[in-house]
Amino acid sequence: MRTSILRVLLFGFFAITLMLAACGGGSTTTVTQPATTVTTTVTQLATTVTTTVTQPATTVTTTETQPVTTVTTTVTQPATTVTTTVTTTPPTTTTEETGSPMAGEWVASIEIGDIWFIVNDDGTGITEYGIHIPGELSCGNATASGITITFFYPVDPAPITGKQFNLERTSSNDWEIIIEGSFDVTGTQASGTWQISSGGTTCASGTWTSTRE
Repeated sequence: MRTSILRVLLFGFFAITLMLAACGGGSTTTVTQPATTVTTTVTQLATTVTTTVTQPATTVTTTETQPVTTVTTTVTQPATTVTTTVTTTPPTTTTEETGSPMAGEWVASIEIGDIWFIVNDDGTGITEYGIHIPGELSCGNATASGITITFFYPVDPAPITGKQFNLERTSSNDWEIIIEGSFDVTGTQASGTWQISSGGTTCASGTWTSTRE
């Protein structure tokens, strides 16, 4: 028995390698005798990883390969090399898109009248949009009075990407209509900005909101 104990102590001067795989609570490596190499490896989630060496060691390494709240390496006597490595970052939280934009016609009231756009059946694009101006609007190179301006995308709808869209076209009588917007995560509410220009002059602009049920 004494021979076995002595043999263990002698080998302790050359190498002690401790491998831990811990989930949740924590991981602790403690070396109280000299060792050539001390290694703590955690391959699963742990709240706390602690490596403590109280006697000289040639190399002390703590490696965490999954997210961890606290990683601590403590050496209370000289060591040739002390390395603490965290190889992954904590997971990030993302908001999942829960609904495509609702298909059909969306209408919003604005300062000078109404704007609208039509979302295609699968919610990936806009096939038509326009503006209705019931009163008079004179600006730049054009004058409007009780007009409706409509633009069509008969072949390739204007894309809805990441629940956002941008519509920008110019009519034959020099009215440029811009509508920008985005949908909420449910796909039943939208909001954005609008602008009407003529001859490079901005005639009117503002914000809009629209809801579908």
